[in-house]
Amino acid sequence: MKVMIVEDQTMIRSLLESYFRAEDGYRITASIPGAKQAVEMCRTNSVDLILMDVQTENRENGLIAVRQIKAIQPKSKIIVVTSLIDGAVLHEA
Repeated sequence: MKVMIVEDQTMIRSLLESYFRAEDGYRITASIPGAKQAVEMCRTNSVDLILMDVQTENRENGLIAVRQIKAIQPKSKIIVVTSLIDGAVLHEA
């Protein structure tokens, strides 16, 4: 399964990378800090699973990126991750 990690915090991104590298059947195709980067990568690369932070570098909105990616790659599975405790954001996700 091809995995993309989109997380602006280096430590969290590294932890997620370590987890998927240790599990059989997963291959990290990208580990990046920005939502806009993720959308651009999905235009040219197929991904099976994306872990998307709600707010990435430069305050980019991960939820907007999720909608754009689903339009490009509707079969990709996306898990939204966040440390925000905002009911409106969670509801939108």
